[in-house]
Amino acid sequence: MQTIATITLSIPVLESEQLSGLDEWLRSILWDSKLPCPGTGEEKFEIHRLKARLPLSNGDVKIVQGVRDVFDIVDAPIANRSTETASNSEGKVVLIGRNIVGKPFGESLINTIGV
Repeated sequence: MQTIATITLSIPVLESEQLSGLDEWLRSILWDSKLPCPGTGEEKFEIHRLKARLPLSNGDVKIVQGVRDVFDIVDAPIANRSTETASNSEGKVVLIGRNIVGKPFGESLINTIGV
């Protein structure tokens, strides 16, 4: 049995319309423990915790928090937004779980949201 590990994914600034793909990806990895991408293997994994900061091209920033199969995507409080413009920053997704190392989470995310 693998121990709990943490991985961090970097993603580019998103367009607002890509949030539906992000939601689809989150439901797949958190609810079904599957990467929504052909050829990613069938070995199960468990996501225990997920956090993300996602800048959008319109200057908004979304925060994602997830515990097991519950997650929420909310607007970042204005006081917590970076002084950088969204076009100069990248998003980060942090996953904490079991059997997650070596799996193509980043590739799956990028393919699902259409970056």
